[in-house]
Amino acid sequence: MVLTVSLVAACSSGEDKTGPASTAKPVVKPTAGSPPSGPQMRYKDSPLTLGGRPQAGGITCEHFWAALYGDSPHTVEASPSALDGTDLSVFACRSGDAELGFSKPDARAIFQVTGAQDGRSCNEAMKSGKASEIKDGIPLLKLKVGQQFCITHPYNPEKGELLRVRQVLPPEGKVTLSVTAWEGR
Repeated sequence: MVLTVSLVAACSSGEDKTGPASTAKPVVKPTAGSPPSGPQMRYKDSPLTLGGRPQAGGITCEHFWAALYGDSPHTVEASPSALDGTDLSVFACRSGDAELGFSKPDARAIFQVTGAQDGRSCNEAMKSGKASEIKDGIPLLKLKVGQQFCITHPYNPEKGELLRVRQVLPPEGKVTLSVTAWEGR
């Protein structure tokens, strides 16, 4: 079962000038014979753009889905079987009411954070009680460039994702994120 979640923040649109969202940084894998310790990065600052306004005369609203598993984040064509593995969505309508949503399978927790750089800082923010847990979807009009969200996995503290908002285009129903993911080995 997929539960889509929304969240509310401050209003802004534009592009993040703090770093590139278009080029993913390579992940250095441990060499043969060196055992990995702790969480290992799966990918770093990989760009992901979701959304788009439905065409006039067609359907009035449309879901755009993405998954964060594997070697990079990727969009997913909407089908009942494909949706089981999705992590994010943008629900865009011609009326302009686009929303970023988070799926919460596997008892995941999603937090809005500041200053997170990696899995350890995401988990520290979650445990500190200072980060705001996200329970609902976020209207794109309320997203701000530079906002950060951590997706944690309480049953596997060595797994998680850090999302940074890089660009928000509410009139187009689009958001671009950079995504970093790590997982215990």
